Amino acid sequence: MNEPKTEQGVYELLAIHLKQKYPDVIWFFDLSGVRVHQGTKRKIANLRSSTGIPDLIVDEPRGRYHGLRLEIKRHGENPFRRDGLLRSDPHLLEQFSMLTRLQAKGYFATFAVGIEEATKIVDKYMMNLL
Repeated sequence: MNEPKTEQGVYELLAIHLKQKYPDVIWFFDLSGVRVHQGTKRKIANLRSSTGIPDLIVDEPRGRYHGLRLEIKRHGENPFRRDGLLRSDPHLLEQFSMLTRLQAKGYFATFAVGIEEATKIVDKYMMNLL
């Protein structure tokens, strides 16, 4: 599968994968990663409980998890440094904090870099392999 150059491109390919492979599963994307006019962006932000909400929401319990939450990054945009620590970026720290909160509430929540990693995580989650 060719890696899209943008995060939105990853969303689009992952949506196709989800629709084809898991047609009965309830899922949606938080649209904060999609390019829209500034006014629309503010309206969307005002309809959110907090910042850092992951990009993909899958409301399908598997094993010990209530659902899957993925914070998607485009290929080559790894949130972690080579030593495994999170990069020092306020936006990434906010996203990581939200993923940690969701994990504490019983969700499988993590970063996914690129379409290949995102589909691999989704498929493993759906097969109850995580």
